[in-house]
Amino acid sequence: MTGQLYTKEIKKAIVAFWLKRKKSEKRRKRPAATLAVFFEICYNKGMGKILTDLHVHTAFSADGKSPMEEILSAAKRKKFGYIGFSEHFDCRFRGRFRALENGEDVEKFAYESAFTDADRYFSRGRALQKKYAKKLTVLLGAEMGFVEDLDMQERYCAVIGEYRPDFVINSVHKTAEKSFYKEIYKNPDGSVPPKAEVYGAYFETVEKSLDAIYPYDIVGHLAYCARYAPYEDRRAAYADFKDPIDRILKKIIAKGKILEANTSYPFGDGFLPDSEVFARYYELGGRKVSFGSDAHAKDRIGDKRERVIETFKEIGFTHLTVPVRGEHILLEI
Repeated sequence: MTGQLYTKEIKKAIVAFWLKRKKSEKRRKRPAATLAVFFEICYNKGMGKILTDLHVHTAFSADGKSPMEEILSAAKRKKFGYIGFSEHFDCRFRGRFRALENGEDVEKFAYESAFTDADRYFSRGRALQKKYAKKLTVLLGAEMGFVEDLDMQERYCAVIGEYRPDFVINSVHKTAEKSFYKEIYKNPDGSVPPKAEVYGAYFETVEKSLDAIYPYDIVGHLAYCARYAPYEDRRAAYADFKDPIDRILKKIIAKGKILEANTSYPFGDGFLPDSEVFARYYELGGRKVSFGSDAHAKDRIGDKRERVIETFKEIGFTHLTVPVRGEHILLEI
């Protein structure tokens, strides 16, 4: 199905749906249900397209709030066709993670490893995939928090090899030493480091992450460094970081990866990276984009999707790309 448009997928689903209803009609001797039921499930009349959200966290993630079932109920009400869970697998600090593994004292380490319980997550998720199979497509993904440490990357490889997630998001949340969740924005003397220094370190780390040894599909929330930044102008503007952003975008395109629009950012365009970066990505030949709310609770599923889609259309994008176990499904926007 690599590269196929959603219309072919719908045709196959319609045929399967119709055959099943015809069999049901013969058994029950009742009129078959109309195809409206099928489109009620996966076709949103308001948007006119299949709705997707491929970056959703549940209570299985350390910072998630809503159980899977509540997320899926909300997605069904909103007429989504694809929901992609992307629980955290994030070895943020090597020392603390190894201390946890060895049962040692972890109080001296600043942060926990945000590592989802894979057994519980994938076991429950696969069961819900089956339960919701006729209602919406549930994808079980993983968000890998990039670390330069190869031992930790091998741990990610092991998780992917054992549990076979439907897709993987590769994200940068920290440099080798400091997290972009507030810590990096404060020097030991209490002063704030220059924006160019912090953002430069971020883009350098992102560039390294693209060569991670574990397989991944989506590059998550590019320009994440701006989310918690204390600067008056927190944007990671393309004009200010042209060279590193160009290198990153060119490598994403060369590797055939997908660039995510992440709407967990409340400033500027309302998503990361901003429209200028997506415009440059398109100019360079990039066509693979995805939508992710980065929701950690049920009420944020699909948040600001319309804004992202309108921006994509204005730039020239025609499809979203949904990765499913190495295959790319193209959904018209």
